[in-house]
Amino acid sequence: MTEPHHHKTPASTTRRWFAPVLAAGILAAAGATAVVAFSNTTKSTATKLTEAEATATGKSTNAGASNQRLRTNRPIKALDFAVIANPANVANPSFAAPGVPGANEETPAGPPSLGLPRSSTQVRADSPAAAVTSFVNAAIAGDLDTAWSLVGTADQARLGYKQRIAEQAYASGWKGFSATSTVGDSVVGTLTQTPKVSDIDGVIAAQGNLRVQTIKEGSDYRVLWSRKSIVQAYPELSVAQDGAVSSAVSDWTRSRQACDAMPANEFSGGLVGVVGLAAKLCKTTGDPVLGVVSDLEALDEPQPIIEAFGGTALQWARVVSVSAPVPMDVVVAPRGTEWIIVAVARPTITKS
Repeated sequence: MTEPHHHKTPASTTRRWFAPVLAAGILAAAGATAVVAFSNTTKSTATKLTEAEATATGKSTNAGASNQRLRTNRPIKALDFAVIANPANVANPSFAAPGVPGANEETPAGPPSLGLPRSSTQVRADSPAAAVTSFVNAAIAGDLDTAWSLVGTADQARLGYKQRIAEQAYASGWKGFSATSTVGDSVVGTLTQTPKVSDIDGVIAAQGNLRVQTIKEGSDYRVLWSRKSIVQAYPELSVAQDGAVSSAVSDWTRSRQACDAMPANEFSGGLVGVVGLAAKLCKTTGDPVLGVVSDLEALDEPQPIIEAFGGTALQWARVVSVSAPVPMDVVVAPRGTEWIIVAVARPTITKS
């Protein structure tokens, strides 16, 4: 019997369709003609079947989704993706109470409190490094007035409002910054973050490499926030990491065999992929038989994981083949020094 696929609808998708639909309802009630425009920036899941329908019809809930296999022909540790952080696309802290994780994410402490009395003193930055360091430290402290004053005039117009700075700092769980070098007007440094696994913000590593361009306005330097990049420092392939990954999968498999309500090391937002395979582990017996640890390209269908967590999954994802008690491929993600099971897939027929 074909197992149903399961793919979560991110909270951000719900926000995008709920607002225009609500607006249309209000206009309709008033007797006005409502024209609702839907954004294509997030993949619609409206046409996908529910698991119950899939069971009844024998179809897959992932019907219509692309099964295109991604191939880079390069080892994962050699990949160097520059993830451009766009404050307009990160989780808005106004959608959730501080410290309360959403249904599909594991979240650090809430965003800095807004509206508190702040110093009106204009911060002077006589170098690019001073501008970036002062900006990040102010954002971490929730001092949006100071952070805003360190943003270039043109970028202030692009951002529109200072709360976007808090949104970025909150989404990535910024904790500290240390500038390591300055190349021209660009500053490069290490950003310390709160590790997180989320299908909204992706996988946030304990550290990220931040690069920000600055501009001189008068005698002071200001941050060009629109010209920054954050490259997450994910764990690289190693024998030690392979051992930790296998141990996490083994513990998760045994917890699933015991039918635990909250399986060990499992992503709290729910698994992606063929979730029926994980359910089949309940009440099975025998020790888990694990194979080698490989990268995401080992899967026949990596697309559901990429759609759920973003393209950086090609960097951080590890795949462990399980041949018993239920054959499957298990996908794990790093959360700091831990490994979290985020997806399950049908076992790949041929493995390199």
